[in-house]
Amino acid sequence: MIRISTLSVGQNRGQPRIWIEGRFLERAGFEVGTNVDVRLSPSRVVIEVCPDGQRVVSGSRKAGRPPVLDLNSAALRRCFEACFKVEVRTDHGRIVITPARTARKRAARRHDGTVGSAFSGGGLLDEAARQVGYTTLFGIEQNPDYADIWQANHSGRMYQGCISEVDLRELPQVDLLVMGIPCQPFSAIRRQSGNTRRDSGDLPESHELADLSVWGLMLADAVNPSTVVVEQVPGYLNSGIGTVTVSALKRMGYTVDSRVIRGTDYGACTSRRRSVLVANDGGFRWPRRTRKCPRAGDLLLPPDEPSCEWFNRELKPWLFDHWDRQRARGNSFASQQITPETQSVQAITKRYFAGQGDNPVVKDVRPGREGWFRWLTLGEVKRIMGLRDGYDLGPTKTTAGEVLGQGVLVDVFRKIIRSIASGTRRRTAGARS
Repeated sequence: MIRISTLSVGQNRGQPRIWIEGRFLERAGFEVGTNVDVRLSPSRVVIEVCPDGQRVVSGSRKAGRPPVLDLNSAALRRCFEACFKVEVRTDHGRIVITPARTARKRAARRHDGTVGSAFSGGGLLDEAARQVGYTTLFGIEQNPDYADIWQANHSGRMYQGCISEVDLRELPQVDLLVMGIPCQPFSAIRRQSGNTRRDSGDLPESHELADLSVWGLMLADAVNPSTVVVEQVPGYLNSGIGTVTVSALKRMGYTVDSRVIRGTDYGACTSRRRSVLVANDGGFRWPRRTRKCPRAGDLLLPPDEPSCEWFNRELKPWLFDHWDRQRARGNSFASQQITPETQSVQAITKRYFAGQGDNPVVKDVRPGREGWFRWLTLGEVKRIMGLRDGYDLGPTKTTAGEVLGQGVLVDVFRKIIRSIASGTRRRTAGARS
């Protein structure tokens, strides 16, 4: 009868050790006192019952202790290198020890500068990777408009539809997997509504989109990347699903590091906060923080540009009335008034170009222009988000605003991914030497 077990590779006096013990050994023909032959080869150890074998199964019949096979040798290190788990397959008169599934997948991970994405949106995470030098192989996005934008800017294959409908087995393995998991279950707005108390039965985990994190883990297991990057709203890391995601990635053999980052800490012109999770084989270093951020004036158009559509109270009385009501209520969500000297622009929402009253506006500071304002242009929002001017965001400003408002700060994530790539090169060079 075949028995398959997973065991940890231990240590004894500085040497790797594999300890096999149990009555199942007797049923397989490995009784106490039986001579065995042990053959070691790369990624494989074979133990067979052999009358002339150099090793003997230990144990004690009198004391009733089960048979024991104790392999403690430096040769095991050559067999399994940095493997911590092994699979033990026991058949009659024969035991075969090979790296466990986790170790095999780790050894098979690619370091070839390829990237795939899930919950891709308009491809801003992919763009950050592309700017570092990665080649895009695939994206997965349910929204057809966002999928079109992704396809217009990236050369890989787009799987348009829900990730649950994608045959994950047909996807190519990649070096880097980036995922911008939908944030609705964990958003601050949802928490502020009071609907996420434990006694309400409406926890983030109960949201209809919460299971997408599980599908993201299934994808990571299928494409076996050397590094996984997950971005989410700050509340994700402290949620139940965020905790489970970290645990699952560790069980898959990754070392996981995470933190909440602020855009202005990494050279962006906006203070947008996101949680970032990086899972790889260790050695990742977060980019160095900096307070050297561009002024808004470095990103804004000249005030006399024809595309700058200025307005005052006479042209948009409803907006000024809204601002008056906000100030009267002491509402902290009142619109930010951006000037050329502004150091941190309020986070751009996905509904920015829908004309909502609480979005930031540019204030005209020219003499004699008091009380004049304008919305940010699409090009200015792109620059605030760190996106190159040539990036195609599709034919409609509304969809473009949604992609930008839900996307990442490209400059910030470019720094994170560059740190990942640099760490990979250091580890690869060390392994070769």
